[in-house]
Amino acid sequence: MKKSKRKRKFFVIFVVVIVLLLFLGILLFGIGSNKKTSNNEEIRVIPLDASEIQKVVQAVNSEEIIKELPSSGVIGLRFYSFDEQGRVWRDGFLIGKNGLLKEGEPEIFVAIHSKYINELQENSLCDVLGEADHNGDFSYELLENKVKLGIKYAGMLKYKKCFD
Repeated sequence: MKKSKRKRKFFVIFVVVIVLLLFLGILLFGIGSNKKTSNNEEIRVIPLDASEIQKVVQAVNSEEIIKELPSSGVIGLRFYSFDEQGRVWRDGFLIGKNGLLKEGEPEIFVAIHSKYINELQENSLCDVLGEADHNGDFSYELLENKVKLGIKYAGMLKYKKCFD
């Protein structure tokens, strides 16, 4: 009986130590966090030009994949580029089931290199996103619970091929 109590006590202490180490890791190193650390770099923003904005608007308003979004779904789309000083953020758009939105709180944030804007006229949004993903020029951040979003956006699974 004493060995059983010792094993149980050891197990409890072991679990508590592991939990504390995980908690410390999360606090110190941001492990498991969606937040990105800032190294005091200035965030630079350069607007897209009118023709680039028009290409994005046309693509968003004409794509079937956008029409398939859940009625309450909001996705933030932001473009970026690089110059000699590093990353430059470009214009962003809020996208919903009916196309571009004037307001809303995004559940998913998507970033794509601005060099793909011209391709939006020639290729489908699905193809462009897939190419950008393949080339490492696409990223996303889930701003809501993964399970909740998985259920909400389950109808979008047919577009999984965009990222294969």
